[in-house]
Amino acid sequence: MKLTDYLDRKLVNDKVELFQLGESSLSPQHLQWLRDPHISKFLESRFNEHTEETLLQFVRDCDSSPNKLLLGIRRTDTGQYIGNIKLHWDRHHGVGDIGLMIGDISSWGQGYATCAISLVCELGFDGVGLRKIVAGAYASNVGSLRAFQRNGFQIEATLADHVMQDGNLDSVCMMRLFHSEYMVTSKVDDSPEALMNEWSGWITAALAKSELRVVFRYAKQEAWAHAWQSVTYQPVNYQASFVEYQQNYFTGAGWVMQDFSMVMLHDGRPCGIWPLTLGRYNGKTTVSTAGTALMPPLLISSLGAKSVKNIYTKALHFLQELCVQLQIPMPTLQCPADPLTASHGLSEWQQQLLRHGVLSIDRHELFVNLSPTMAAIRNTFRKSYKSLINKGLTLFTNEVLDAKQLSCSIWEEFKNLHLEVAGRKTRSEASWDKQYEMVLNGAAFLVTARDRASGRLVGAGFFQYTRDEGQYAVAAYDRNLFDQPIGHAVQQLAIERMRTLGLKWYKIGERRYAQEMPPATSKEIAIGEFKHGFASHVFMRQEYKWPVRALDNW
Repeated sequence: MKLTDYLDRKLVNDKVELFQLGESSLSPQHLQWLRDPHISKFLESRFNEHTEETLLQFVRDCDSSPNKLLLGIRRTDTGQYIGNIKLHWDRHHGVGDIGLMIGDISSWGQGYATCAISLVCELGFDGVGLRKIVAGAYASNVGSLRAFQRNGFQIEATLADHVMQDGNLDSVCMMRLFHSEYMVTSKVDDSPEALMNEWSGWITAALAKSELRVVFRYAKQEAWAHAWQSVTYQPVNYQASFVEYQQNYFTGAGWVMQDFSMVMLHDGRPCGIWPLTLGRYNGKTTVSTAGTALMPPLLISSLGAKSVKNIYTKALHFLQELCVQLQIPMPTLQCPADPLTASHGLSEWQQQLLRHGVLSIDRHELFVNLSPTMAAIRNTFRKSYKSLINKGLTLFTNEVLDAKQLSCSIWEEFKNLHLEVAGRKTRSEASWDKQYEMVLNGAAFLVTARDRASGRLVGAGFFQYTRDEGQYAVAAYDRNLFDQPIGHAVQQLAIERMRTLGLKWYKIGERRYAQEMPPATSKEIAIGEFKHGFASHVFMRQEYKWPVRALDNW
C-alpha cells in the first residue's frame, strides 16, 4: 500500500486542515517560501536553486513514491494555505519521519505547526500503524522544537555543532515519539499552568543571552517601589495597580496572562521599571504592557547617557530573543506621550528601534496642563463648554469621592449604570474590584452626578492618578440624558481635584482622526472631539510595528 491509501479520513482539527499536495493543487506561494531566506533558514533545501520545474518534480516524486506523503496545511477559520508537512515511511522498521514548513510568516507562533504535527501523528499511529515517529530540528529553531515537544516528542540525541547557520555552528536535535508515548501523551497543553512554566523558561533564556540584569516585580516589590519613586515623571500606565487591573480585564475576557514586569538594575541597584506581560488568546502569543502596546523601560534621571544606551540595547536584545523563541513575528511597541520630554526630540529607545527597522505610526494624546490657575485652565476650554459646564453643575448634584467618601453601595450604583448604558456585561467582577481597590489605596477617585429631585445616579467618571499624572479611565452616562452636559461638569470637577492633589498633567485620552490607519470609527472620532475641547496640549505618541527578523546582530 501507498501512504496515500491511508487518506481515508479527514485530517482536520479546530485550527488546521491537511490536504494532499499534487500538481493540480500546487501554489506559487510554495516556491516563494522556498526562495525566501528568512522562511527557509532552517531547511536543508535552502542550499538548492528552486524553480517551477524543480518544485514540480519534487511534488511528482512525492506523489509517485509509496513511502512519501506531502500535505498542505490550511487554516480552518479562513481556508488560507500556510505551509506544508511531509511524512516519510520506513515500512521495514515501522518508523515515520516528519518534515515541516510554515511558510506564511503571519501564522508563526499561533499553534498551527503544533496542530499539523498532531494530525500527522494521528494518521501515522492510528492509520498506518507506525510504532515510532522521528523528526530533526536545528537547536536554534526553538519554534519547531516547541511544536514537536508539545506533541509529546522527546529529544533523544543532539548532534553537537553539526551544521552551519548564518555563519555560525549550530546543533541538530533528534526527536522521537513512540506509539506507547503517543497513547498517553496530552499532545497540546494550553493550560495556564503549562504556559506559565513555558514562558518562564523562555524569559530566563532570553535574559541570559542578552545579559540584561533585572529582578521581577512579583519577587521584589520593594525594589519596584523604590525605582518608581525615583523616576522624574510617573505616567499612570506604568503604575503597578494599572498593570494589575489590565491583567484582570484581559483574563476576564478569556486571555491567559502573566505579569513579568521587571525592575532594571544598574551596578546591582534599581534604576528603572519595565511593565511587561505575556499573553495568549486563540492560540496566539503576545508580548505587551498589560495588553496594550509594549512600552519602553522607564529609567531614573540620574543615569548617564552611556548607561541608558547600554540598558536599552540589552533590553531590545532580550526582546528580540524572546520574540524569536515565542514566534512573535511582529510585536507592537509604543513610546507614550511624555509632556516633560516632548520637546527633547527622539529618545535613545526610539532611535535604536528606528535603526533596527521598525515601522513607525503616529498617534495623538490629549493632555491638560494643570500648572496654571483653574481660571486660566478654563480659558483654554472650547468656548461653548463654559456655559455647558455651568449648566451641568446647576442641573445635577455632583460629588468627588475618594477613599473616605466612596462606599460599596455607591460603587455598585456605578457598575449598574455602566451595565445599563452598555447593554451587556463588558468585563469581569475582578476588574471592577481592582478599580475600587485603587480608590481605597489613594490611586483613583470617582466623580458622580445625580438627579437633584430623585437622587438617582445619572453619570459618573472614574479617574486614576499617580504623583504626577491623572488619567480618564472609564465613565457611564444615562442614555436618556445624552443631550445634557453631565460629562462636561464631571471633567471640570476632575481637573479641579487633580490640581488639589498637586498633579502636573491630566491625560484625557487618545485623539483619533478619520485618515488614520486602521480607520477610526465615527464614535471614536466623536469621543476624541469631545475630549479635545478640554485639552491644552496634543502630544505625539509613536507606535511601532517591529519585524524582529530585522534585529539579527548585537
